[in-house]
Amino acid sequence: MTTSNAHLQSPILPCACDLPSLPPPRSDNLLTAGKIHELRLELTSEKKDPKYARKTAAMKKVVANMTMGSDMSPLYQEVLACMKISNLEIKKMVYLFLINYSRSKPEIATLAVPYLDD
Repeated sequence: MTTSNAHLQSPILPCACDLPSLPPPRSDNLLTAGKIHELRLELTSEKKDPKYARKTAAMKKVVANMTMGSDMSPLYQEVLACMKISNLEIKKMVYLFLINYSRSKPEIATLAVPYLDD
């Protein structure tokens, strides 16, 4: 009895140079712009929110997106406006935002100085 080792041989894979080129990855600028617009609306909302649950949720989304690498700096003014809120959880997230973007964009860090005096 002879056994064939043909089933043990790996198939020959094509060279990477023989593969068709893939299109470049799709830019998520539109997705980010949509997220930023939605978050801006949530942060500037004037709806009744006695315990600041909506603003807390919006700030959590901002910090999460910022942590994942999305540029949330267009929301700088809206986030700074949240400094007036007396909720400690929101203040902590605002400080995280300020620290992150003050390091990478020091030119906009000076905008936060009047808010830090309070």
